[in-house]
Amino acid sequence: MTTDAGTPFDVAVVMFTKRTGPLAAAVRSVFAQQFDGRVQIVVGVDGAQGDRAALAALAREVPPTMRLTVVDPGYSTARSRGGLYAPEAGGSLRTALSLLANARHVADRIREVVYAATPEARVVVLDLQAVWEIDVTAADVLTGLHDEFEDRGIDLRFARANRPLREQIHRMLAGHDVGHERFFPSASAAVDDYFATSRAGLPS
Repeated sequence: MTTDAGTPFDVAVVMFTKRTGPLAAAVRSVFAQQFDGRVQIVVGVDGAQGDRAALAALAREVPPTMRLTVVDPGYSTARSRGGLYAPEAGGSLRTALSLLANARHVADRIREVVYAATPEARVVVLDLQAVWEIDVTAADVLTGLHDEFEDRGIDLRFARANRPLREQIHRMLAGHDVGHERFFPSASAAVDDYFATSRAGLPS
C-alpha cells in the first residue's frame, strides 16, 4: 500500500490542539482503528499552549497505513485568543485543515450507499446537525453530488442544519439549486415533504 502523501487517502481525520492533555488519546484512538484503506490524520496546533510534546511522541507511533500531518502556524486564529476569527473551536484553523485533507471518502461512501439501495433511492437526506461550517472543497462536493443525483432522478436534501451553516451554504452556493429550499428541521420532515410534493405532481 502506497505511503505517498500526494495520492488521495481513503479517509481523513481532522482535529486540533489548543492545550495539553486530550490530544494523545484522541490520535491513538484513530491509530487503533482497523481499516483496510489509507488514513490521513491532520492535526492543527491552535496557539502557544498546543500539545507539541504529544505530537512529537505520536509521530513515532504512526501505523504503516496512516500518515500524521501537523500544521502549526505559531499562533491562534480564534478571536478569543488574539486571532481574527469568531469560532471559539479553532477559529479558522478547522476550515484550513479540512482544505488540506487529501481524502474523498465521504462523497464516495454516500454514492456507494445510495447506488446500492434496493429499491432504488429517490431521495437522500444528509443530517448536518454536527456540522458547523463548510469549506470550498465541501461546497464543491455538495454541488457535485446534487448535480449527479439530479441526473439520476434523486432528490438531495439537508436536515438539522443550524442557521449560520444554512446562511453560509446560501452565500457559497448562490445561484445553484443545492443552496435553496432544501433545508428541513429533521430527516423525517425532509422525507415527508418529498412524498407530499411527489404526490402533488401526480395526475389525479
